[in-house]
Amino acid sequence: MRDSNLVMKLLKILSVVLLAGVALFVLLNLWLDSRENQKVYYATAGDAERDKIAGADAFDRGWLPVVLKSGVSEIREEHNVSTNQGRATYRYTPAFADALERSCSPLPPDATVTSPFWRWPSFLRKGDTAAKLRSRNVRVFRCGDFTFAINDEQQSGFFWH
Repeated sequence: MRDSNLVMKLLKILSVVLLAGVALFVLLNLWLDSRENQKVYYATAGDAERDKIAGADAFDRGWLPVVLKSGVSEIREEHNVSTNQGRATYRYTPAFADALERSCSPLPPDATVTSPFWRWPSFLRKGDTAAKLRSRNVRVFRCGDFTFAINDEQQSGFFWH
C-alpha cells in the first residue's frame, strides 16, 4: 500500500513538473516570436525613407515595396524578421493607384486571392477570386513578391508578401 501511495505521489510530482516545462516552453516561444515580429508606423513614405538602420531604409530592406513612394500615407507595417513575411495597411492618393496600374500586374479575374495571414485582411474570404473582390470595389495586383489589394472608394490599401 505504501509503495502505491509513493508511486502516485511521484506521478503527481512528475505531472506538475512536465506541465510546468510545457508552459515554460510555450511562454518562451511566444516571447521569442514577439521579438521576431516588428511593427512600425510611418505617416508618409518619406518618413519610411528617412528611417535608416545601418544605412538602409524600409524600402532598401525589402519591407516596403518601392511603388509605395508614389503617394501613400498612414503606413502600418509589420514583418517577421525570420520568415520574411510582412503586411501593411495604408491610405493612398490617385497618383499611387495610377503608379500601381503602370508598375504591377492585375490578377486575372479567376485567380484566387490568398493571404499567408490567418483572417487578414478581414475583407478577404476563403476562395475569393479577383473578380469577386472587384465586385466589392477591391482591385488586386501583383508586384514582384507583393500582393496589393486597394479599395478606391475608401482610398485604403493592403499589401502582403
